[in-house]
Amino acid sequence: MHRAIVKAVRGNKVLTDGVWLTCIGNRTVREGEWIWTDGRCVYGHESDGGGCYTPANEVSGIPIVIDKRYYIYRRGHLDLLGEYSPRYLSHREKIFSFFSLPPWSAHGSVNKCVIAADVDDLGNTYAVYGVSGAQGGDFWDSDKIVIKRNGDTLFEIDPWIYAKNVKGWCEGRIQAMYPDEDISHFVLGTQVRAGCGFIEASGNWAVFYTIGCSVGRQGNVTALGAIATYYVTPAGIQKLFYTTGFLPTLTGIVEKREDYKGCEDVKFPIQDGYYYTMRPPKVNPQTLEAPYIAFMTIFTPEGIPIVKEYFFIGTRFTVCHLRGNQFLLGTQFRIYSVGVGPDYRGVGWQQYKDPVPAADGIYLCEAGSMHQIAAGDCLNFQLRPTRHIKMLKRELKEQML
Repeated sequence: MHRAIVKAVRGNKVLTDGVWLTCIGNRTVREGEWIWTDGRCVYGHESDGGGCYTPANEVSGIPIVIDKRYYIYRRGHLDLLGEYSPRYLSHREKIFSFFSLPPWSAHGSVNKCVIAADVDDLGNTYAVYGVSGAQGGDFWDSDKIVIKRNGDTLFEIDPWIYAKNVKGWCEGRIQAMYPDEDISHFVLGTQVRAGCGFIEASGNWAVFYTIGCSVGRQGNVTALGAIATYYVTPAGIQKLFYTTGFLPTLTGIVEKREDYKGCEDVKFPIQDGYYYTMRPPKVNPQTLEAPYIAFMTIFTPEGIPIVKEYFFIGTRFTVCHLRGNQFLLGTQFRIYSVGVGPDYRGVGWQQYKDPVPAADGIYLCEAGSMHQIAAGDCLNFQLRPTRHIKMLKRELKEQML
C-alpha cells in the first residue's frame, strides 16, 4: 500500500502512477488529490466520521514543530503531541533528525548554527552551517559557511573574502572624499549574516548571505556604507542586491545607488521541487540598508503558483501538498539583512511605511489565499507526511530527555 497523486479521473477510473485503476469506496476522488493504492485499486472510502481511507496499523500525518510545540497535521486538524525543547526537525518517512537551535559562539556576537538540513532514506544527514555577526578591524578566518554530510565537511564558503571587497569600497570612498586625512580617524565596522539556506540529500544546496560595511567619522559625523547580498549555489556566486550611499549629518543620503537586478528571474529552491521568486520593493530612501521585504510567488514543482504575498527576505519556506489546490506552508524568518550607519532624521524627514509581510507560522493555502492555522516559528526543515507517528513519539521522548 502506498500513496500516489491522481492525474486524471473518468467515472470510477483513476489515472495514477501511469496506469488506470478502479476506484472503490464511497468518496469522490478528484484530480490532484493524494490517494492510497495497492497498485490494483484506488481506495476512496470514508467512514461515518469522515476522513480518507487509512490502511490497517498505519496512521498518516505531517509532523509540525512550532516553537516548543510538536503537532501532527491530519484530516484538517493540528493534533498536539506535546511540548518539548524546541528543535529543528528534518525527516523523511521513518527517519527523524533533530537539530539544536543556534548557540552563541565564543565570539559573543557571532551566531553559528544549522540553517538548513535534510536526510536521505538511509539516515544520512546533510546540513548547512551559517554565521551571523559583526566585527571591527580584524576578520575571523574561522567563521565560514560550511556544508556537511554526517558531520564531514563537503564544501566551505568564506564570506569574509567578499566582506573585504565591500570594506575596500568604503575605504576607497573615504580616501577620495578626505584625501588629506588619515584613514585611521575613521571607524569601520563590518557585518556578515548568513541566516537563510537550503539543502537536499540529492546534493543541491543554496545559501544567502549579506555583508555590510559602514564608516563613522568622529567630530562632524558622517556615515558612509555599502551593502551586498550574495546567493551561493554549487554553480557559483551571484550578487542579488547592492546598495551604496553617503549620509551627511544635515542633508540626508546623497550618491545612493541601488541595484536589485541580480534577483530577476532567479528560482529560489524550497524543497522537494518547490521554489519561489521575489521582487524587492524600493527601500526607505532616508536609510542606508539592504532590502529586507520582497513580494514573492511560491510555485509547485510544475510551475503552478501557490500563493503571492510579501515576506521577509530570508524566510525559510516549507511546503507540502495536501489535495487538489490545497497546500500547507510553513514559514520562519531568519535574520539576514543588515543596516549600516544611522538613518536620516533631519530637515524634510518623513515617516516611511514598508509593506507588511506575512507573519511566521503554518498556513493553509488554497486558490491563492493564505489562512494561518498556527502562529510562531516553524522549525521544520521540510513538511512531509509520515506513517510512523508512534516512532516519532518515541524519538521525541528519547531526544528530549
